[in-house]
Amino acid sequence: MIYPCKERQFLGNTKEITSYFSAKNKYTILKNTDRLIDLIEICFSTLLFYNVRSSKRFIINIKGLDYKIEFNGTELNGNKSDVVLELSEAVDSIVRSVFIQISYSINEVHFKKLQKLLISIFETKNISLSHKLNILNFENESLKDNNQLLLFRIEEKTAIKSISSRIKLVYSLFIEQQTLSTVENPEVTYNVFENFIKSSLRVFISRNHFTEGINFIKDELDRFEDVDPAIELDESKIVFILLSNLVTYNNLFQLISKEELKELIDDYKTFLNEEHSRSIYNDLDFNPNNFEIKDFSINLADPKYKNIDLNNINTIIYFIIHDSNTDDYQEIKIDNNSIFIKKINNLFDDPVFAFLDKLRIQIDGMPVSVFSDSIGNLSSSHLLGISIPDFYHPDFDVIDEKVVEKDLSLEKATRGGSYHPHKDFIVETLLKLHDSGQLPFTIEKRDITSSLISNYLVMYLNQNTPIDQRLYTITNFDSYFRIKNKYFENINQFEFDEINNLGEFIRNTEILNDKQFLSFCYALLEKTIKKSIEVGGLHKNMWTEKKGINHPIMEVLAQRIIYNTIRHVAEMKGVQISRETISSNGSLDFFFQYTKNDRSYRVCVELKNAHHDHVDEGNCKQLTEYIKDTGKKEGIYLVLWYKGDNFNKPTKYDSIDELQKKLDFNLVKPYRIKNMIIDCSWDKTSPSVKGKQ
Repeated sequence: MIYPCKERQFLGNTKEITSYFSAKNKYTILKNTDRLIDLIEICFSTLLFYNVRSSKRFIINIKGLDYKIEFNGTELNGNKSDVVLELSEAVDSIVRSVFIQISYSINEVHFKKLQKLLISIFETKNISLSHKLNILNFENESLKDNNQLLLFRIEEKTAIKSISSRIKLVYSLFIEQQTLSTVENPEVTYNVFENFIKSSLRVFISRNHFTEGINFIKDELDRFEDVDPAIELDESKIVFILLSNLVTYNNLFQLISKEELKELIDDYKTFLNEEHSRSIYNDLDFNPNNFEIKDFSINLADPKYKNIDLNNINTIIYFIIHDSNTDDYQEIKIDNNSIFIKKINNLFDDPVFAFLDKLRIQIDGMPVSVFSDSIGNLSSSHLLGISIPDFYHPDFDVIDEKVVEKDLSLEKATRGGSYHPHKDFIVETLLKLHDSGQLPFTIEKRDITSSLISNYLVMYLNQNTPIDQRLYTITNFDSYFRIKNKYFENINQFEFDEINNLGEFIRNTEILNDKQFLSFCYALLEKTIKKSIEVGGLHKNMWTEKKGINHPIMEVLAQRIIYNTIRHVAEMKGVQISRETISSNGSLDFFFQYTKNDRSYRVCVELKNAHHDHVDEGNCKQLTEYIKDTGKKEGIYLVLWYKGDNFNKPTKYDSIDELQKKLDFNLVKPYRIKNMIIDCSWDKTSPSVKGKQ
């Protein structure tokens, strides 16, 4: 909330406003961003006081004296005009000018401060709707690009509240029929509304909190239903915007089943007109088997090669490599080129996803960003970039400052399919790195082929300024086949999900402190790994046959199965799982990490076979040492029990209950450690019965 300034502050505030005009007339760019943001607050707090105390236009009474308050107007270019403005009129002019000034120097800290101020302005009832709408317009004019970038960098709570306050403002615009009638094209208002909805979803994606996007749309549907029925709204338009974004968002991440989503859509079907209803249900019925894409490439329609010295252009090729054991960042020099690799922390770190997301293109309800290699593989995705100091363009020429595509039909015919010359360069570079022992990830030489990657982005820069981008995706023969398989694997997860309400658990569990995160991780292991092994038949994968006899698999193989079973589900919530994390005392099996509102929560997970010689010491010695390194107190000790009719170890313990009691007795303070024993026995006697044997 913004409150009226104190009486004693009013004249000082007007001097601060006039000093801004003086400074702006003297300097083209003002770099004191903090003071500029403070000036916006001063303008509105002063205006609120003025509106209460002003007796007539330009006149205000302070301590029994009348003062005339007026400002000389300025044109957009900063030149003085002959127009004299009242404070209310001057505020809009000042704020517009301040936004322009802020755009030159705003950073993450300033942006966060500005957003908190704007939220307060939007939530202040005594500030008119017209002033608030003008702020939206000024912000869109001057800070549009900064908003898209910096919204991803400030804390999620502030980012979402910032967008939510704007959505509420748009509803006010819907409701204020008199104001709405002054809008030349009311359709623009609905476009603004949809942009805010999409921005909110992108914020959740940027934080890896994918399931919260579903909850957000549901909350917006509730907000719509709470609007007074007497108020005239284009109900079909609003519901269509919300549901269509929900469907495409879910088509991308597969967070809830089609059946559950259809039930929700059916609840709102009465609000939809025939055209909107048909479009929603068509998108819901998306199936990648209904079509096939063999090649998908995009480049700028009008690349900026005019008046550019081609000798000054350098090239960067970006692509994704999957390797869970690669360091967070490495940089290598080879053949005058610079190669870097860094961990993908969110989908927008992947230039291919970011490029496709910005296009907002859909194919039968499926966003084309699904082609990104990092979707569903965040925990193992690394961005690799090859920076070339020259203008490397094997597929086109620049003639008379215009792009002329090369005829690659012969190369395509020779290869019996598509041809992407950049991939030859990538393969050649990776092979050189492998032969020199500098390859920054684990891969066999025989696997370094053109099939290693499918999607890549080529960026051309002139003195570090991008002038052209070209995206190449689905470049392999089996690329689309793999995308379809990934889609159907995600669909199949809902069959097991219905048994244990996993989706509901993921979407609705709040994590607000370390203790809650520990409970979440424990329940997640319980609902996925434990149930899959003890109820779902996964126990058969925990055994291997040697000379006709079944034996438990090695711990390292069990670790891999557990990781592959749980990581995709964890990523829905934004929980990242690392394997074999190096610690001061060895190698931790799993490291669970979650970030919310700039707070990081961590849980260490140690895995042991029950027949390990020191199984009863792992939770009170080894695991506690790992936890110390994180600066936290939370951990989970995960034990795999194989003892049964065909395997007699551990000999030291006769039952799961007996080992459980020993492990619980060993727990040491101040650590918060939860023990979990999973029955992996081949004969699959009921765990409750097995505990009594």
